[in-house]
Amino acid sequence: MRQLDYPWLLRALALVLALALATPIVHGVATARPAVLSALYGRQIATLPTAEQALANPWQALSQSLAYLSDRTAWVFASSRIVDRVRYDWLGDAASSKLVRNGAFVFLARLADTGPLHVIESACLYGPRAGPDHLIEQSLTVHGALARPDRRVSFLVIPSKPLLYAERLPVAVPKALRAHCRTTLDTNPLFRPWQEALAEAGVVGVFPLERMRGAREQSGYYPAENFHAEGASAFDAAQALLARLYPDEPMLQAPLKRVRARADLEFILRHPRWIERLEPDYGARRARPDRERARALAAAHPELRGAQVFTAEGEGRAVVIGSSFSTYLAPHLAVRFGETIRVNIEALPVAEHARALGPVLDALDADEVIFVHHDTGIIDGGYGILTNALTR
Repeated sequence: MRQLDYPWLLRALALVLALALATPIVHGVATARPAVLSALYGRQIATLPTAEQALANPWQALSQSLAYLSDRTAWVFASSRIVDRVRYDWLGDAASSKLVRNGAFVFLARLADTGPLHVIESACLYGPRAGPDHLIEQSLTVHGALARPDRRVSFLVIPSKPLLYAERLPVAVPKALRAHCRTTLDTNPLFRPWQEALAEAGVVGVFPLERMRGAREQSGYYPAENFHAEGASAFDAAQALLARLYPDEPMLQAPLKRVRARADLEFILRHPRWIERLEPDYGARRARPDRERARALAAAHPELRGAQVFTAEGEGRAVVIGSSFSTYLAPHLAVRFGETIRVNIEALPVAEHARALGPVLDALDADEVIFVHHDTGIIDGGYGILTNALTR
């Protein structure tokens, strides 16, 4: 499906609409009488401090001045969100420099401090250029430092949307990069040798590209307006790892149902986005959050603040460590275990990494330690964070 890449007429219409909405609001709000703004906000608005007030209490005067500017500009920013929503909902535009779009499919293109297509380049270019050797070395270093006779360490890497749906990348992505993404999807030059090398060393490393590629055309499988794998795609990734860890156990069968949920890219779009996604129905086997246990762990170990705890009808204890992708994967891994503790190590200060992976992890007495990241997160240094903490 070809992206609507703004024919010149639509660009002109969008600009006219933006100016039509923004100009009267900017002018009107900036020059409006206080009584008008008070009526709009439903409260008394801030006023500028007098010279006497500024001399008597400069800090309070500064705070009052900032409140005044906020009250005078709030509707300007609101009009900007309205324009972005019109662009997104009516004109089919990505409406953000961080996103690219092809119809219903929206891709995260860059982070705040990176190049315009950094996320897509990481998935499709950096891996083949860097080669798998460094990734293999880092993985084996982590495994060697943390594995015990009674504690297994494994790795799950999630294919990102630009790779999994390489054919759907929009024309806003250069043709050469789109072609490279399709080649990387077909050849898997980084994670195939990584999986093979880890298997030879007796370590479980899973990159479930083929499994997810076979199911990706189901509507809502990998939510079109998500950055993270969620629902059915997260379930498939979790099952791919569990099949390797427990090959003698039958695969979990969970029927898929459609649920209405919020898209995780709405924080960039700045307006609510409701989507339909496929979700496995675990029934009585579903993992349940245990917030009391999470609070107790955080009280005992500050490095576990923000950790999630799940309980289910399975056996043993697993600790899932990783990036934000671990948040979406943990409930699907948790159905196999009695207790699962999920830790987003990338949300912790660097100074706490060594303790989190050392005495805190030992205190949790886990049977399984599972590292969950996505491909671009690993390529951009996800395992480097771990090896730095374990070797310094």
